[in-house]
Order: sequence, then C-alpha cells, then structure tokens
Amino acid sequence: MSLPPDQTAATKQKKQKFWQKIILFIGAGSFAATAMVPVIGGIVESMNQSATTEIGQVDQEAQLKEQEAGLVAVLEREPDNVNALQGLVQVRLALGDLEGARPHLARLVELYPEEQVLQDLLAQVDENLGRTETSPTTNTTDAP
Repeated sequence: MSLPPDQTAATKQKKQKFWQKIILFIGAGSFAATAMVPVIGGIVESMNQSATTEIGQVDQEAQLKEQEAGLVAVLEREPDNVNALQGLVQVRLALGDLEGARPHLARLVELYPEEQVLQDLLAQVDENLGRTETSPTTNTTDAP
C-alpha cells in the first residue's frame, strides 16, 4: 500500500520543515556562541588579573623585605652610607613602617641639614606618628 500523493507531499514538507529548524537552531547557536567568546574571555581575563595583582602585591612586599635586609646589612658595616640610608627610608616608607624609617631619616637630616625636602619628610613622619600614637580625646562633659 502506497500513500496517496497528497500525504507523500505533506510528509515530505514535514521532513523539510524539521531539517530547516535543525539547521536554523545550529546556525543560531553558532552565532550566539561566537558572540559570547569576547564576553567570556573578558571575564576570565579579569579574574586572572585580580589573582595576578594579589600575587604581585605579595611578591612586591617580599622584594621590599629582601631589600630592607640588604640595606640594614650595609648600614651595619657603614652607618653613614647615604645611599643605604636613603634606600632604607624609601623601603620602610613603602612598607608603611614609619617608626622604622624615622631614625634613618633623622640621620639623613643630620648629614644634610640644608635639604628642606628631608626636613619636610621628617616633619610629616613625625606628624603621622603623633597621630597614630595619641588617640584624640573626647570631651565627655556636657556644656550647660
């Protein structure tokens, strides 16, 4: 038994529509995937940059610590080595160690009293140390 020609044509059209939908779906999926590549790449890159930045900060601090140790060793041999004093002040300021930088900065001011930049920097360090050492007191009495 063969199908009448109308049913054969209808079946053929259904198959064509099915394959058209499959091809359309594959094409649309490919287009969408291609469009998403830069977006996904940007997300992955930003995640890698943040991880690299954190590693870089830890790495930089380790390098500063190594420089600090080397400069301290030089100053033990040569207490008035100006390059070592300047380097140690810079390293300790970069590490946020104001108390550690102050005596060496004061020594530089003693060696170069005419350098206003050094005097200003020492004044700033003293001011910041004063702020961190003394906490502001609050007046607890009520005014009438």
